Amino acid sequence: MFQSPGFNKITWVETPNQNKRPVGAVVDTIVLHHTAQDSLRTTAEFFAKESSKVSAHFCIGKDGSIVQFLSTFDRAWHAGVSTDAYGRKGVNDFSIGIEIDNIGDGKEPFTEPQLRALDNLIAFLLFRFPTIKQITSHEFVAEPQGRKNDPKNFPWERLKHFGLPLNYGLKVKK
Repeated sequence: MFQSPGFNKITWVETPNQNKRPVGAVVDTIVLHHTAQDSLRTTAEFFAKESSKVSAHFCIGKDGSIVQFLSTFDRAWHAGVSTDAYGRKGVNDFSIGIEIDNIGDGKEPFTEPQLRALDNLIAFLLFRFPTIKQITSHEFVAEPQGRKNDPKNFPWERLKHFGLPLNYGLKVKK
């Protein structure tokens, strides 16, 4: 039975929905999502099912608990058909996906424990992967534009201190 590990602690729930990154792929992007689920447990159970055909590397619960589903060296299935700010397609190949437990209605706030745990997780990932050059939203990378809106109403200003480009919202057409 699933149990949240507690603030800023990580538990492992294996997902079958993963594969190897392409040879030579460099992890340089973090993609943020909202779960559109009602709990961390629901998301963990969903990602553990092969039939869901979806995963992320991490999910952060409302209490700041963190679930890891696969190695960051492997490819999670979180961004789908996607193109990043640099015009690169197949964002799953070079990104780490982080889900944040939130129903996604734009009204439910992201909690302070979630945001603190996210901050800590991103800091760790930047240490582990100094190649990371952007943090982006699923909404920004999803193709076609408008297919996704997550993480809806996320407080992006909370991440400015990392000094990385923050790409979110819809892409501006050139």
